[in-house]
Amino acid sequence: MLILLPTALLSLVRTAASSNVDLVNPLIGNTGPEPNFAGGMIPSVAPPFGMTRWVAQTHQNYVSRLPYNYSDSEIIHGFVGTHQPAIWMGESGMVGVVPGLSSSGDGKVNARFEERGLRKRVDSENFGVSLYEVELEADGGSIDVAMTATSRVGHFRFTFKTGAAWHPYIFLQSSRPSELFHSTPTASHFNISYPEGWTRIFPEQNRICGYNSEMQDWVIAPISKGHGGFKGWFCAAFDRGFDGYAVSFISMEQALVNLDEEGTTGNTFGDDRTENQSGKVEGGKAEDRRVLMTSVFHALQYPYEQHEYGKVHDGESYNGYSIWDTYRAEWGFLLLFAPERIPGMIQSMLQDYKEGGWLPMWKNIVETNIMIATHADSLITEAILKGFEGGFDVDLAWEAVWKDATIPPEKDWEDVDYEVRAGLSSSYADPKKRTDDHALSLLSAHLNKSTSITSFLNERSMRAPWLVWNRFVQGRNADGSWADPTSGFTEGDKWAYSFDIVHDIPGLIEKRGGKEAFVQSLNEHYDGGWDWFGNEPSHHIPYLYALAGRPDLDPASRLSGNEDCGQMSAWYIFGALGFYSVNPVSKEYVIGSPLFDKLTLRLPSLEPDASPFYDAQRRAYTLLVEKHGDPEAIYVKSVTVNGEEVDLYGGNPIIRWEDIHHGGNIVFEMSKTPVFSVSGDTAEVVHEEL
Repeated sequence: MLILLPTALLSLVRTAASSNVDLVNPLIGNTGPEPNFAGGMIPSVAPPFGMTRWVAQTHQNYVSRLPYNYSDSEIIHGFVGTHQPAIWMGESGMVGVVPGLSSSGDGKVNARFEERGLRKRVDSENFGVSLYEVELEADGGSIDVAMTATSRVGHFRFTFKTGAAWHPYIFLQSSRPSELFHSTPTASHFNISYPEGWTRIFPEQNRICGYNSEMQDWVIAPISKGHGGFKGWFCAAFDRGFDGYAVSFISMEQALVNLDEEGTTGNTFGDDRTENQSGKVEGGKAEDRRVLMTSVFHALQYPYEQHEYGKVHDGESYNGYSIWDTYRAEWGFLLLFAPERIPGMIQSMLQDYKEGGWLPMWKNIVETNIMIATHADSLITEAILKGFEGGFDVDLAWEAVWKDATIPPEKDWEDVDYEVRAGLSSSYADPKKRTDDHALSLLSAHLNKSTSITSFLNERSMRAPWLVWNRFVQGRNADGSWADPTSGFTEGDKWAYSFDIVHDIPGLIEKRGGKEAFVQSLNEHYDGGWDWFGNEPSHHIPYLYALAGRPDLDPASRLSGNEDCGQMSAWYIFGALGFYSVNPVSKEYVIGSPLFDKLTLRLPSLEPDASPFYDAQRRAYTLLVEKHGDPEAIYVKSVTVNGEEVDLYGGNPIIRWEDIHHGGNIVFEMSKTPVFSVSGDTAEVVHEEL
């Protein structure tokens, strides 16, 4: 028996593959023990920024565990449409589809998770960016599964291979016991709840609809308990077999609208996006090329669409904002690679401000309020400074960021100059608030606000909780006294956060005793094993060598740690390009070292352009990054950008936004031996805008 998806849809995603798409390995960032060593990604299918991601299910998912892990099970328990954006966040409104075979003698349907699993036939899984395939072994036969998706609809084809004594079925799961957290892979679960679920069958229309009220984030963010009437709706349509499985955050009727809109449209997922924008990669190791293309695939997934067709509010809405992570590089990646999305994403943040009183920190359906500082200020500032001032209300944006800067939420600062809300780390929260103040001082000047406002923000951005005698940041107790130097840090230590004053690198170098002492402290950081590239506060640290006049000492690094909504991949992509934005709102990138001999990138253009790097046929700019010299050379001798040499060793190792966002040509001349110069003037400014 064949339960059919329109043939054109699956054939389209199969034939759309190209050289770059074929390099993507969706299993990167999935295998390994959870929660901290698996990467936090799933081999799901959905278009870029898709509302619902569809994936095979090897176990139940919850905060600290994802629905699929390649290395831990040979059993598939069904397929799930998930809205869990990161491993340390919860599921909301999941929907499940489970195929099976029932004996004609008993007609039993296995609904319990532990009982319904089917073994994967060895080597039958096929993982693609837009198509997943597997053969499942069952009593009485086997089931071939093909799965793809559009933003709001999962599309399936089930081929049942069985004898007359067995009957195929598809079980639709509207709700489940919700396990909310575990601390280790072997720990017992706790906080099990039973979300409300509901299902209705429409036999004349061959449809089944339902909802569940599952929202797991309340276990980590009590504010989410007020979500009230949240429901994740779904509607499954059967037309000559199973055709589509639509999802809505609004209503059953809206799920049907989504089904009508997307039920027969094809999905090449990111095939076009991945192929056209990642361009062409030459040189380097095959493994590195796979990691690069997979990083592009990952970086185009979040935030995900929350808006639906013509309902409630005009415009666009997005979800899954891990802003503490993504303000560093992922947002800058989207400004280059998905500029058409930026106005809608900012509009979405401003809608959150109008509805909830604040810009998002970590929005997962509702605001979880679990992040440190207010880095939406940085996102909005960076976008406006880089020329994105249309498609959203700039005046409203200023109102929102100014409120962040001047009106602390209830129980946030508690009349002291660092954050104590919910026990968050004072040592880290204070410098990051200063980073946001710095961003707003630049935005204030750009928008021609009063000089007093700009001066106020700039002055406040220079404060940080330094203990000068030991050259590290240190937390304070609620009474203002210095805290234990080992406490007060979130996901890190004094080393990582003492280098995280990205908006004042000259001041940071001065606090560490000048350039030579600063380089020595960086060496101590790496030689002592204090670095942790698996988490975001360390991402910029290798590039500080260049700002201290020693780009030759930039240590090698690889993709590791949790993905965190694209940040880890964006960090890798910029590293492979050979430059990275240490201070995102500066519109500047610090020189690193490129990974490949030649990278040709396609940067989308919103309108035709006279730039010499504009490709009218592709409607994109061409950015060419080349590495010249001996293939074994690892040190950067010189860099030219559009024919102009960069002052690499003279204290200005910078590429500017204006040099690349309309395309360009960057050439790295490599050397087998290091070339460096360190000034003896410890007070010399490395770069005035950093």
